[in-house]
Amino acid sequence: MMEINLSDDMLSQDEMDALLQGASELFVPEAEEGDPSPNLSMILGFPLKLSVRLGEAKKSLKEVMQIIPGSVVELENYVNNSVNIFVNGKLIAQGEVVAIDESYGVKILHIPDPAARVRQLGSF
Repeated sequence: MMEINLSDDMLSQDEMDALLQGASELFVPEAEEGDPSPNLSMILGFPLKLSVRLGEAKKSLKEVMQIIPGSVVELENYVNNSVNIFVNGKLIAQGEVVAIDESYGVKILHIPDPAARVRQLGSF
């Protein structure tokens, strides 16, 4: 799994659970004045771990023991298939891998509505 570390000051799982407990009840997409809910605004700056899963492979212990530098492990995901994007281990979107200069990036193809994303993150 390719992981993108967004911050060196990561929150623990217990801290995330405490912060997101009941967050879906606090979520209001936009207040009448156009500002996000004040309760939600309090947690929007917290760092999260974003990771992208390119694919998986099932191998026997013997096959794993035979892996050496230069070995190629074929994944059970086709080149044109979307990849899964996770935040703190929870699936939040699908996308496609793109090249950005000398780095990889992910173009977002599908995400659920914002309230569903908050509920998903709060279900640790």
